[in-house]
Amino acid sequence: MTRQYFPECVIAVDQGKYRPAMMNIRCLNDVLPPPEYGLSDLSAGLNRIVAFMHDTVDAGLGVSAIVGMSMIEYEGDAPSAPTRIGADGQLAIDEGEHEYTPDEVFDMIDPKVVANNLPGPGIGYSGVSFKLAEDEAILIEAKNVPCRYWSCQVFDHYLQAGDYRHYPVAINNRQTSYDADGSFRIYACHHNPGVKNWISTEGRHRGQVVLRTLLADTDLLPEMSVIKIADIPRDDHL
Repeated sequence: MTRQYFPECVIAVDQGKYRPAMMNIRCLNDVLPPPEYGLSDLSAGLNRIVAFMHDTVDAGLGVSAIVGMSMIEYEGDAPSAPTRIGADGQLAIDEGEHEYTPDEVFDMIDPKVVANNLPGPGIGYSGVSFKLAEDEAILIEAKNVPCRYWSCQVFDHYLQAGDYRHYPVAINNRQTSYDADGSFRIYACHHNPGVKNWISTEGRHRGQVVLRTLLADTDLLPEMSVIKIADIPRDDHL
């Protein structure tokens, strides 16, 4: 896999400000016609599909469990437990008020899922699950760190990226406005309340906020909370 990073959103690429890499693959050896497709090939293909679906479901459960450990807490909420697959292979939904520790959550996840979904070298992640009312915003606070790149992005409840072509669902280190000491505050909410660093939740009431760093000298350690839009400091308004 080869990745190309742009300091601004894809719209700048569409407008011709940045040029995406052009790559060509050339086969160096002659490729013979494949043999006749038989029952064994069909069986092997179906097995690959089943294995892929198992890995995909396991990865989704693993990510959900990990993100669930960082759920923003709300006063009056009943404790919730992560959805998982039990030892019998069936869906297990735990009832009661037991709150799982990080070690207990990781014990629920297949180790190969963790190994297969770890970020690449030099890439760091932090994030949180949220739920949001119309008059609320997610406040992401941190201090800038030397790095090649960092971004803050809103995902939906199923960790699907937002509609970046029509909504500003992400902001990066070059787009962010900072204080004199390098600290910053990003606000994620349904509509722009007129602040310097805003990302859109596209009207979603539940989802995730994820910060991603590339080649950072130190960890970017954000604090995330939910505040009333009316309580946003005047200094953070445009």
